[in-house]
Amino acid sequence: MRLIFYTPSITNTVAVAVVWTYMYNPNNGLLNNILRSIGLPGLQWIYDPATAKISLIFLAIWKAVGLNMLIFLAALQGIPESLYEAAELDGANKWEQIRHITLPSMQFSIFFVSVTTLIGWFQFFDEPFVMTKGGPLNSTNSVALYVYQNGFQNSNFGFAAAASFVMFVAIILATSIQFRIQRKQRGE
Repeated sequence: MRLIFYTPSITNTVAVAVVWTYMYNPNNGLLNNILRSIGLPGLQWIYDPATAKISLIFLAIWKAVGLNMLIFLAALQGIPESLYEAAELDGANKWEQIRHITLPSMQFSIFFVSVTTLIGWFQFFDEPFVMTKGGPLNSTNSVALYVYQNGFQNSNFGFAAAASFVMFVAIILATSIQFRIQRKQRGE
């Protein structure tokens, strides 16, 4: 099961994007065939501004969930069973065990996953570039794709460099905020 969940994380992003483009095909894509088989109308998925962004978000979550799952699983397996046994002897119910043992023990893993996921969102490029080129109506245009379009398609290198720097500063600020929250939670 771990391999099944982790495989999307290590699969080539461009290959995944091409396969999902075929799955999202409005005429004969797998998802619309499933919808039609149960009596629902097919969707335009990546061809309609209302559903395109959600379609790419679903793909990005599917691709990233395996790695995050392994990190959380490793953190859960690293919690000593004796802590739960002691809490149970002290009369703690399951919710109290989660609140006072599991979540504090997984604090660093939660922090790591949130930081790396945030950085990944800022760098989201391959899927929208391969599947939609930022369309329809710029509904799937990401920051990284916007930088690419300005720099390499429009030859506006100065603006692209400035936008890249702004993206870098935004990543640093967001990461710094998460570091401060982490320190505050640990009581430092």
